[in-house]
Amino acid sequence: MILNRYYDDTRKIRVFISRKQRDAWSQPVAVPALDLPEWALTPCLSPDGKYLLFTQRGVIHHMDFDLRKLAPSLAP
Repeated sequence: MILNRYYDDTRKIRVFISRKQRDAWSQPVAVPALDLPEWALTPCLSPDGKYLLFTQRGVIHHMDFDLRKLAPSLAP
């Protein structure tokens, strides 16, 4: 699961990732490498899991996404 939170002090959006483990979700882990610019909304993964997609002022953007590099503790 990908979650995000906006921080007024830095004007950035921090992305958090949580994985389902058996019947519960792990604690969300911040992934600073995926911090998004101000007004970036609706982060989600592409169906193949290779890209993080988000919208910014009505335009769709993408970033490369490799969980093993970005958040090794959450990688399968």
